[in-house]
Amino acid sequence: MSELSEVYQKVQLLIDSMSVSDEEQTGLWSDLLTDKEISSSNISNERKSSVDISSGFPDFGLKWVSEVNSNFRQDISDAEDLFSRLRLSTGIDWVIWGEGSFTKRRQERRNLKKKVERDNFIREIHMENTTIKNKFYLMQDVFDNHRLILLNQCMLLLESQYNHEAGMHKQGLVDDVNLKKIRLDINAVASLIDLIKRYTKDAKYKEPFHQYWNLPDGYTDLPDFHLLEKKILSNSQERLFQLNQEVLRSQKKGGADFSVRMKFRYNYYEYKNHSGQTYPSLGVTVSLPLNFNRGNKPLEYELAEQIETFEQEQSNLLRELKDRHRHFYFLKNDLSDLKNDLEYIKVLLNAEKMKSKQSKKEFSPITYIDLSKKFIQKKIEILDKQQELCEDFFQFYLKAGFLNEKNTPQEPKAVELSLANKKNDPNLSTYLWGHFFNQKTNRELLEIFIRTKISTVFFSPANSDLEKTADFIKQCNSTGIKVYRLISENSYALSDDGNKKLQNKLGTIENQGFSGIHLNIEPHTFSDYKRNQETYTKRMNNLFIETKRWCDVHNMALSVSIPMHTPIEEISVLKQAGIDAFIMAYENDDHSKLLDRTLNLRNVLGENTAWALRIKDFKSPHDIIRTKQLLHDHGIFNLAYYDCALLYKL
Repeated sequence: MSELSEVYQKVQLLIDSMSVSDEEQTGLWSDLLTDKEISSSNISNERKSSVDISSGFPDFGLKWVSEVNSNFRQDISDAEDLFSRLRLSTGIDWVIWGEGSFTKRRQERRNLKKKVERDNFIREIHMENTTIKNKFYLMQDVFDNHRLILLNQCMLLLESQYNHEAGMHKQGLVDDVNLKKIRLDINAVASLIDLIKRYTKDAKYKEPFHQYWNLPDGYTDLPDFHLLEKKILSNSQERLFQLNQEVLRSQKKGGADFSVRMKFRYNYYEYKNHSGQTYPSLGVTVSLPLNFNRGNKPLEYELAEQIETFEQEQSNLLRELKDRHRHFYFLKNDLSDLKNDLEYIKVLLNAEKMKSKQSKKEFSPITYIDLSKKFIQKKIEILDKQQELCEDFFQFYLKAGFLNEKNTPQEPKAVELSLANKKNDPNLSTYLWGHFFNQKTNRELLEIFIRTKISTVFFSPANSDLEKTADFIKQCNSTGIKVYRLISENSYALSDDGNKKLQNKLGTIENQGFSGIHLNIEPHTFSDYKRNQETYTKRMNNLFIETKRWCDVHNMALSVSIPMHTPIEEISVLKQAGIDAFIMAYENDDHSKLLDRTLNLRNVLGENTAWALRIKDFKSPHDIIRTKQLLHDHGIFNLAYYDCALLYKL
């Protein structure tokens, strides 16, 4: 029964960390909809057709024409009753009107301009649609990562339950039916986690990921459909329809068969018994078709067909948008019902907690654990419904055609991000080890902290003098500097009983005046870490959860130091428990690269992201100042210097 009680305590801490409601943000997805930073590609949207239709010398309709005619027989008469054996004619033809004329070429250039305008407009629509797809990918990636967090929490719960059930089965207290059921649930969750990871590890468009990490609790309403009906019918598709009509009219324009041509010739005739004769000539040819049918029937038919098709498409669009508008609000209603269900499960969980605190006989840890599984399942259902709602929000505006116009039907209000609400003044911490602590007086250490604006000290006293340690903590607290007990014993992650050893360690420092605990346990330094990463990850998660529970009971804060390659499963636990995680960004002074490298970690951690700088990695204090500004620009204000012995360089 004690083992079941231990499972209950772990599950209770897990559920408590998941019950913290996020700050409501209602305009988030409308901001993403109009975000200009997410483009369709690296190709500029200003790119137009590569055809230069304005260059070159104008075509005036001139042609050089030459003709030679030699007779096989002598004294052959031509149409002009001239007997010749050789005739040569050369000169210029000028097409004044009609096919090939200057006016016709000018009309063709105008037609080409209209085609280019239409094609560029189609390209803009295509690029805008591609941009929307990119935003869809970003949105899906946000939801998938939230889904991973919930699934990892579900896995922790199922594994705790499985371990307890396996122990009971081993002792012969229960059969293996429920054990197999839990194993099937674990396999199903693990399979889903692997599937999501397969499609999120190479996700694109990560740059604005952190900006849209916090899911909105409420969603921006769609505008009144009846007020927008006229605007929907004047969307980008109507502009495209107008351009197609203009192109068709220009291609089918009548009067092309009428032509006027002028010709100038220089002629040479050679006669029998004559050396030959030359003379110039000038002529005009007029061609007028005799067409008794008025109008252009093919053009009229094609124009009418285009109009009918467009009107049918608009009618279908209105029906589709009405359906989407209706479906959107039904989804909102479904989401509200799911949240009510979640609140009811919370009530049941709280009732079981009260039974546990009051030591009532009817309290059952199994009931609480089963309710906890329903709680997580309901959270996943809510997440799925949220994603469906966001997709409908996007699809409505995409189909309505507002995205290609300068003004959207509503101007979304800018949403203040949680990171932006923080003070610009950073919270500076430092690591203080026992060997340096013993070299300095308490007063000297305080002067260093005050000069460098340190507000928190992660202190590992080791075997330092107890009186000096107590005085140091007292003086720091009196000046407003918090002191966290720094625990950096890696052996706590070597075995499954390391958690108990750590709890025993915490018991020895309970009343020493520390404001918090800082864990700096690094299993990644073990030689078998890569082979047994999953095992070490589970151990670290247990250490985090149990230490957080201990700190909450003793009203102390908890923070940790983590490497840049920390598994996402650990990051999820830290995020859910609200533990500040200092990313150890060491061995590289180019922190822009390190920011890129830790993007996924920071996206999950959100406002629990903290950054540890190693002073010796920088060439000068100016480089550190520049890096701090870079971190501030990325919303990271919680910084730590490693370590206190090098603070004199600042």
